[in-house]
Amino acid sequence: MLRTLSIHDLAVIHHAKIAFDTGLTAITGETGAGKSLIGRAIALALGGRGRSEWIRDGAAKVVVEAAFTPEPAAVPLLEELGVPTEQAEEEWVLRRALSRDGRNRIFVNGVRLTVEQLRRLGSLLFQAHGQFEHQDLLLPAPQRDLLDRVADAADLAAACAAAHADAQALRRRLDALRAAAAERDSRLDYLAFQRQEIEEVDPQPGEDEALDDRHRRLAHATEVRATLAALLARLRDDEPSLAGGVAAVEGELASLARHLGEAEALTALAGEARINLEEIAHTLDDLTRAVRDDPAELAAVEARLAALRGLHRKYGGSQAALLDRYQEIVAEMARLNASEAEAGDLAPRLAEAEANLAAAAAALTEARQAGAKRLAAEVTPLLHDLDMAGARFEVALAPLEAATAHGGEEVTFLLAANPGQAPRPLARVASGGELARVGLALRRIQADGAPPTLLFDEVDAGVGGRAAERIGTLLTELARHRQVICITHLPQVASSADHHLQVTKAVEGDVTMATVTPLTPEARVTELARMLAGHEDDAAARRHAESLLR
Repeated sequence: MLRTLSIHDLAVIHHAKIAFDTGLTAITGETGAGKSLIGRAIALALGGRGRSEWIRDGAAKVVVEAAFTPEPAAVPLLEELGVPTEQAEEEWVLRRALSRDGRNRIFVNGVRLTVEQLRRLGSLLFQAHGQFEHQDLLLPAPQRDLLDRVADAADLAAACAAAHADAQALRRRLDALRAAAAERDSRLDYLAFQRQEIEEVDPQPGEDEALDDRHRRLAHATEVRATLAALLARLRDDEPSLAGGVAAVEGELASLARHLGEAEALTALAGEARINLEEIAHTLDDLTRAVRDDPAELAAVEARLAALRGLHRKYGGSQAALLDRYQEIVAEMARLNASEAEAGDLAPRLAEAEANLAAAAAALTEARQAGAKRLAAEVTPLLHDLDMAGARFEVALAPLEAATAHGGEEVTFLLAANPGQAPRPLARVASGGELARVGLALRRIQADGAPPTLLFDEVDAGVGGRAAERIGTLLTELARHRQVICITHLPQVASSADHHLQVTKAVEGDVTMATVTPLTPEARVTELARMLAGHEDDAAARRHAESLLR
């Protein structure tokens, strides 16, 4: 329950602190005095959208603070948000400051929260109904949602939406796979050709480099053999040969070493040179025998290199790029074959998902049918009480060809405003006053599951006479179970309230200020007389006001 509301610098309200109590509180005042600013302040304190133009001229920010009696249903949320409740057993304080740059500073029991977190908390503490919200009753979606709340079918509606989403996702995927089937087959054929072309050559890592080396040997075999033979002759076969000459030098140094000590080391060096020359000669001999003219092998090597070079030109320019492309082809073919298999798997899964959707929609339809009967049975008597004798309210459920995310039927509210008339869609037949009364009747039915505080902002617009008195009675009945705050222009409604606040506006210097005043019984008579006759001094109006209060 809302206990106090403090407002600083909201439009024409410089400062106001308003105390609220249980039961029904009426808020009245001249047109344009600022009555709806109180509802706006409450909405701000509970996470409603704020605008910087609402800040009073000359002020830097608007600040609203609302103190609520602790609500057990909201305790789990506060614990989730890290807001302490143990030290706030008497009241919870919600404070919001909105600056001109659009920034918010929000605190609940001293803990800073975001606007979204405040909105979640506010939905558990407070619910507002404005005069323009009745227009929502003309739209299909609000009618459907309201029926689901009355039918206690919110979980069934959520299950139907989830089942529809599952089926739609599978259907989209299957349609995409089927649409791509022709392209996939063509792509698979192309990839299979490429794969076969590469596999027929069977390239190996590093093979091209080895073939290049072998080709060089075979292509220049005659020249290489001649050069090797000439070198071998100079080392070993010619007279004198290099090896023979070094051997002679080695022998002479050995003889000299008997007389010259330094020659011993030179003898060893000459021996090493002779051994190295002999090793070179031996290797040249092996190479000479290894290098041979082989036109057949040369032709085979050239053919193999041509096959590899052809693949290089088509698939990347090198042996490494060719092998990488081959792996890509294999992987892509695997993916395409898997997508074909996936399409086969999806068909039974889609059938199962559609069956689940049909079952969820059927369960929702059954709940809605029961809820529609209940809603009609409860709203119609309330309309009679609201001076619509003979009116009849019904809910039509028109089956759809296929279930949607919102179920298997369209929901339409019907109204027969007068006896003998056939019920027709509410959007076509309801006047403003009739729509207001239907809206109030529906709000009354939903009140059992509503938050502890309800605000009605001029929901009685377009209503007068006996219907206005019945609206006051209806709000009084609501106030037995909930705290009800009603911003009204009807004296019949205001006179039904347990508490009465008046909003007045005055000009101080060149500044317009609004004031909120709780009314005494005598002041209530004066305000009601003003509402009845347009001015408070009319004797008949005052007598009528006293009669209304009695």
